Amino acid sequence: MGCLPTFKYPSKKKSFYAQEQEREDVIEKRKDFIDSVENIDPSDIIVIDESGANLGMVTDYSRAIGGDRAKAPKPFDKGGQFSIIGAISMTGIVAMMYVELSVNADIFLGYIEQLLLPKIKPGQYVIERQVNHWFDQ
Repeated sequence: MGCLPTFKYPSKKKSFYAQEQEREDVIEKRKDFIDSVENIDPSDIIVIDESGANLGMVTDYSRAIGGDRAKAPKPFDKGGQFSIIGAISMTGIVAMMYVELSVNADIFLGYIEQLLLPKIKPGQYVIERQVNHWFDQ
């Protein structure tokens, strides 16, 4: 037996959430949101998401045998940037775009106007989690 006491429950990593979720105004907003969407047919929802990467990205951590230091090449050049914007629904991909740039407001609006809007039907809802992000740049 070690010098530390044994507890009934083993130590586990915590799952954190935003403390603001406990505020009354946030609880009320979440309730209002749920009430506003509960009658929407899920097949009428389209969700937009964006992902991007830099081609010069590499991880700084690795594993090596016997505690030796792992060695790997890393590009000196920063590499090119690419981004993908996609809109999906329950039936599949609605509109997708690949660009070899970082997305900004002009690119995002072009995606909306040229690729997404022509494919949206009346009564469908489009969700983009951080639309203000594109216009802060």
